[in-house]
Amino acid sequence: MPHFDIITMVFMLVVVTFLLAGVRAIASLQAGNILGLKHWALANLCIAAGFSLSFIPQPLNPIKILLGVTCLALGQSLQYTGIQLFKYGQCNYQFPFWVTLTVLCQTIIFNFIYPDIEIRAMLNSLALAFTNGMCARQLLIRVPQPMRTAYWLSGFSFAALAMLMLMRFINLILAYPSNYTLFAQVPINLASFFMASIAQLVITFGFVLMLNYTLASKLEKLAHTDELTGVLNRRALFTIARKLCAQFARNGHSISMLMLDIDHFKSINDRFGHPVGDDVLCQFTKIARNLVREGDFIGRYGGEEFCILLPDTDLAEAMHLAERIRAHYTEIELATCNGDAICCTVSIGIAHSQAPIIDFEQLLKAADQALYQAKADGRDCVRVATPEPAKLNSKYKIA
Repeated sequence: MPHFDIITMVFMLVVVTFLLAGVRAIASLQAGNILGLKHWALANLCIAAGFSLSFIPQPLNPIKILLGVTCLALGQSLQYTGIQLFKYGQCNYQFPFWVTLTVLCQTIIFNFIYPDIEIRAMLNSLALAFTNGMCARQLLIRVPQPMRTAYWLSGFSFAALAMLMLMRFINLILAYPSNYTLFAQVPINLASFFMASIAQLVITFGFVLMLNYTLASKLEKLAHTDELTGVLNRRALFTIARKLCAQFARNGHSISMLMLDIDHFKSINDRFGHPVGDDVLCQFTKIARNLVREGDFIGRYGGEEFCILLPDTDLAEAMHLAERIRAHYTEIELATCNGDAICCTVSIGIAHSQAPIIDFEQLLKAADQALYQAKADGRDCVRVATPEPAKLNSKYKIA
């Protein structure tokens, strides 16, 4: 690539990186609840500043080199913390600290104490190879589609940068041990700046895809879940229930439904206020989630009423689960802001998909009638809508 001017390439890399920093900063303002975006924006800003200080002759001096290489190392390592925050919601800030400190120390040594541009360039290449390799390791993992495309696109770009820095290190040892300069028109310099420009574009594109898929997933979750309790909302629950009932009616499998209502909930709101009422609802859903099986569905039917779908569950199993939920919830004491303790109870109605109950509407109506009977019988009890020849204990009655 002898016809490429290296100064022009570095200048274009700086401009592109500054622009990408702006793109990520705007994205962080628009989606502030997604962690990692600000770190990515700051990383691009540091990388652009590092190239501006270190590689553009203006004129070049040791202080500018020291500041530039430090900014470059900080920017590369901040990309790693941004990925961690995006994936896990937390990160290890020791990584950028130690990477930046290592690069800073070796630059001071081989820039001021024992000036040697070749050794400094070699060690910096190793540090950048390690940092980019760590970023690639975080992204090149098995994740469901479509997020995998975004992860791997950025991950392979980081891996390419890591390999390029390793090649630069090897090349400096073998080919340019005595006459190397930052602006030498040599293939490894031209390839490094050209590939760095392309990689920054591809990495940013991958991060934009990651952000887009994450936002789409959050919107879909908001459309299907109850904001307060985190369980399914009524619309999502009914959609799932209709599909399950239609499917099970065809293949002969059974499905049970629990309708649950927190007793005297209105009086709790009136006496202690709506924040306490919200805590009561959240505590109930927490207990229910801990007791149901994986594959069961919990939804908020409305107000203080909830519904639980139990696929492939016979009546005896449904009754056992209902009684466990009732008993566990009765034992819980919820403290209020003034020190009072609230003991809540729940009434539960059960319906089972036996003839003539063959569709969702019939199942829902039967469970609702059983719940009404439970309330009429004094609350804090379980009632069953479908007759069953199995022997019932005193807590269960047929509605």
